[in-house]
This record gives sequence, structure tokens and C-alpha cells, in this order.
Amino acid sequence: MTNTKDNLEQLDKALTLLTVNRKRVPLEELETRYAAAYKKLTDEVRRLSEWYADAAIEALAIPTDPKYTAGNDWLKKKVARIKEEEHLPGRLYDQIRESLIRTLDWNDLGNTIYKLLQRIEVEAWEPYHRRFVTLDFDNMTDGRPYSSLLKAWWVPDPAMLGGGAWLDEAGRIRFVGCKPKTDRRD
Repeated sequence: MTNTKDNLEQLDKALTLLTVNRKRVPLEELETRYAAAYKKLTDEVRRLSEWYADAAIEALAIPTDPKYTAGNDWLKKKVARIKEEEHLPGRLYDQIRESLIRTLDWNDLGNTIYKLLQRIEVEAWEPYHRRFVTLDFDNMTDGRPYSSLLKAWWVPDPAMLGGGAWLDEAGRIRFVGCKPKTDRRD
């Protein structure tokens, strides 16, 4: 089984080769004269782009509480269901697989993956996390949301378009995302 570093190197190498080929050889010729090699290369870029999206989901996932088994099961199933829906034709995974082929641009791939992450955050991570969030009036934070799961306070960031970060007591970022909702009405 290959590791993250190997896959990233393979994706970078395949994208570099694709970019060079596109600059040197007309697309029509790539798709006809060099069809087999071009298809193999683009299939590799597609496969690794999908791997990259799944790796981003795993790396950026909200931590879970081992004691909250029912919630953990729900979260796992919810993320799997979202990914399954986004694998349908024309949905985000198609866009992710075609992103680098179409634009040769890492930013375009990142922006497309971000759309998938946003959906997962709003529909899965945020509802799961909500049960751990309370308004903290005890620590001089003026009722700022506090996460017992992350052991951190919510700090909005205007650059994140309504989002922000969960910062622990040392000021380290624990998680980033959309503004938390709380069930508590203190």
C-alpha cells in the first residue's frame, strides 16, 4: 500500500507530465496519435485526484469522542452517504476527477474539494459536534461558544466568510469551519 507522500509525488509527477504534454502537443494529437499513453496518464490523474479528496476529508475530519458510539456510527454513515451521493454522475467527484485534466491547476482542484468538504461539514461534522458546544460565560469569554470535544473556544475570522477557528488555551487552532450552532439558549 502506498503512503500519502508517494501518492502526492505521483500526482505531482503525473500533473507535470500532463502539463508538459499539453504545452508541446496539440490536444487532438494527444487524443489520437498518443491515445493509449494519454488515456493512461489522465486516468492516473483522475484516480489520484479522487484519492487526494478522500485524504483531505480524512485529514480534516472533526475528532470524535470514543464514548459517543451512537454519534460516531451516525457520523461515519452520514459522511459515507454524502460521499456516495457525490459519486453519482455529474456530481462533485466527477468534477474532482476532471478538475486537473481540464485546468491543470491545483487551485481549481482545491476549490472543488472544498465544496465537498463544505457539504460534509454542514451536514455531518457540524451536527455531530453541536452536542459538545456550549456558551461559556465562566471564563471571561462573553458567552463565546466552547467545545468540550475540542477543548477550545470559537473565534470568528472575517477572512473565512463567516467561518472561524476553534482555539485552545495556548492559542493553537484545533479545527476550522463554519460558525457553530448551539442548542443551549443561555
